[in-house]
Amino acid sequence: MAPPATSAAEDDLPPLDRTGEAARDAMVSDFLAGLDPKETARRLIAELEAEVARLESAAPPPKPLACKAGCAWCCHQGVDVTLPEASLIAAWLDKSVPPAERRRLVAAVRDVAARSRGLTPVERQRAAIPCAFLKADGACGIYAVRPLLCRAALATDAERCRRAFVGGEPGTEETWREPAAHAKQLVLGTAAGYRLATGSRGVYELHALLAAVFDKVDGAAGA
Repeated sequence: MAPPATSAAEDDLPPLDRTGEAARDAMVSDFLAGLDPKETARRLIAELEAEVARLESAAPPPKPLACKAGCAWCCHQGVDVTLPEASLIAAWLDKSVPPAERRRLVAAVRDVAARSRGLTPVERQRAAIPCAFLKADGACGIYAVRPLLCRAALATDAERCRRAFVGGEPGTEETWREPAAHAKQLVLGTAAGYRLATGSRGVYELHALLAAVFDKVDGAAGA
């Protein structure tokens, strides 16, 4: 399976802080222990949720959060994920989604991956390509297993999100920065750990990685 393109740095990851370093070391430990990648993803989700809960009490957002059911402006951008996150999403789709709907979603993932290939993050955002898992009512089709960076995309101004993600003004969104920074370090640290353990890059764009996973799974099933 050829590695998919990634919207993160391919050769060098940004510097890690203490959170990232801990995530890196935990990923290496998980790999050496033979832990199922899905369990690594569940651990990361639990850690992020605990940090968000802590921040809500100790350092709440400067303004009330604007995120609510059906608000999906931020679902029109590329999202970087780690291999454990992709494993959890793929397994959830196999277990929780009817076969016909899974086939539709797999086709949608491949379509978004193809349409996004070669685009920079800003170009991808300007194109306003919706996530393959975005439902017609604005809900997330994989909410229970959504990526870390999606979980931490907590905005304080819905109109600025609209302008940033579908209005052609990338970078103008107003978010609660602390959870997003923590999630980014979890992703980068996990990628760094996976790279140390396997030599692979470890972080990829969501649709590109899932398309590669589906190709491998479907190829094995047809062999």
